[in-house]
Amino acid sequence: MLDTITKLEEEAESGPLTVRGSQGQQVINPLVAEARFQRGLLAQLMTKLGLPDADPEKAEKQMKRSDAARKAAQARWRR
Repeated sequence: MLDTITKLEEEAESGPLTVRGSQGQQVINPLVAEARFQRGLLAQLMTKLGLPDADPEKAEKQMKRSDAARKAAQARWRR
C-alpha cells in the first residue's frame, strides 16, 4: 500500500493539480484524490491493527488519550 501511495504521489507531483472532467469542467487530478484516499485507508488499517503511528509525537498523544479514556471507563464501571 505504501508503494502505491508513493507512486501516486510521484505521478501527481509531475502532473497538473486539475484536469478536465467529463463535462469539460476543471476537476482535481484523480491521482491526487486517489493518493488521499489510500493514505486514509492506510491510517484506518493501521488503527484497526493496533500499529503505532509513524510520527512518534502523534503516537504518544494517541496513547495518552487512549490511556485516559481507559481509566475514565474503568472509573465509571467501578461506581
